[in-house]
Amino acid sequence: KEEGARLLKVTPAEIAFIDDTTMGLNLALAAIPFTPGDNIVLCNLEYPQVALSAAHPQQHFGVEVRIARHRDGIVTVDDYAKLVDKRTRLLLVSSVQWINGLRLDLAAFSQLAKEHDCFLVVDAIQQLGAIPLDLSGLQVDFLAAGAQKWLNAPFGLGLLYIRKGVQEKVRPGLAHGLFAL
Repeated sequence: KEEGARLLKVTPAEIAFIDDTTMGLNLALAAIPFTPGDNIVLCNLEYPQVALSAAHPQQHFGVEVRIARHRDGIVTVDDYAKLVDKRTRLLLVSSVQWINGLRLDLAAFSQLAKEHDCFLVVDAIQQLGAIPLDLSGLQVDFLAAGAQKWLNAPFGLGLLYIRKGVQEKVRPGLAHGLFAL
């Protein structure tokens, strides 16, 4: 936990262990208190498991999923902003897109989430360990990353960052055993 915290420039109390990125995303989305009529904004460049993580709140809580469409492989915070309204509960992004390496501006997404009082959940598996990632000045609420890519760890290991300021706003997690740490 200390190594993960140092890597992200956060505290060890904000780090939990996960099996993989998908598990982390699912834990994050399960913790967010969705209500019918809320919406999630993500883009059409996302890895399929990122998009599938949004399916549970869509099916079980009546949450609308809104898709920011890329133009020639580029999607920006402005593309997301056009879809955000007072019912937006979540911005779901990958810091680096799996399909083309597009790096998103997490500071801009953090600001957008802050302005609209919505959660920001980040898939960072394509970035963590390859490109420095400093969360200390950002309002990223959750960040999930398996460690098998740029961290060169075995499959079945990863980390989930849960911002301290958001921990009291979310439901208790679904993790059990070692992952409850």
